[in-house]
Amino acid sequence: MTIAESETMVARLMIFEAAQDMLAGKLSYIEGARKICPARFSWGLDELDADVRCFVGIDSETEALPFGKLREYWQAAALEALQPEIGRKEAWARKLAEPHCRNLIQRFLSGLIEIKSVELPDCQVVLLARANGDYRTDNLVCFNSDGSVRWRAALPSDTGPDSFVDAALDGNNIRANTWSGWAIWFDGVTGAANKSEFVK
Repeated sequence: MTIAESETMVARLMIFEAAQDMLAGKLSYIEGARKICPARFSWGLDELDADVRCFVGIDSETEALPFGKLREYWQAAALEALQPEIGRKEAWARKLAEPHCRNLIQRFLSGLIEIKSVELPDCQVVLLARANGDYRTDNLVCFNSDGSVRWRAALPSDTGPDSFVDAALDGNNIRANTWSGWAIWFDGVTGAANKSEFVK
């Protein structure tokens, strides 16, 4: 994987995970915007994509508000005085960004935005995003040129919660790594597993 490919993959995961965490209530929409805004410069798609643009506005409108580590440098009384404004801005950000978070997640999960792809002569192997809460996700899929599915890679059995986290061309095979620590070599034409090795 080149440095540029690695940066794209990291940026896309950052955007996908931030969108999931905002909808799940694990991340405020203001903080989510602060994660998505810098990542959009490396995600390999339009920096002002329709589902990303609102986060630029949220970040711009709330940049003076203290979140995360910045709060450590503020006095408690000042933070308390700002809390009503923070609450109003967060409610505004949620209303604005929630549908865009849903759109982003759907685009990632459907493969409209892939985490990574490997081009083969007559098909494309795509590493899809993994949804929060999914126990196991067979998220490595080979698509024919007409968009139909040629094969879907199978995770190793008995690994518990698992998904594919990377894929690369290795000779005539696709080498895929799993979250559980396995490297598996799949035939690019059939998707059959030719070899597996525990590498973690």
